[in-house]
Amino acid sequence: MDLLLIPRAIAGYILILFIPGFAFTWALYPTRDEAPLIERIALSFVLSIVGVMISVLLADIFLGVDVTPVNIVIISLLITILAVLAWQVRLFQRKGGLRTWLQH
Repeated sequence: MDLLLIPRAIAGYILILFIPGFAFTWALYPTRDEAPLIERIALSFVLSIVGVMISVLLADIFLGVDVTPVNIVIISLLITILAVLAWQVRLFQRKGGLRTWLQH
């Protein structure tokens, strides 16, 4: 039995089932006051499953990307990065950053 099998499986489940959705919850609710932690965790699982499944399906159908474990990980990471960028843009907008930046 491979010693890395169990940690690799756990890391894969966390990457596919939790991390993209957790990033999405921060993009949807950018501050801690808007969503309690337990609600954020529950939404994370749902948003991760839906987001990863739809993204992989769209990449397969429209872009012709083969569905392989490596491609699924790459797509999951891209989803997470886009969600984090959306979160940062929302925080920037809330602070009036764009108005302040344009006035200088």
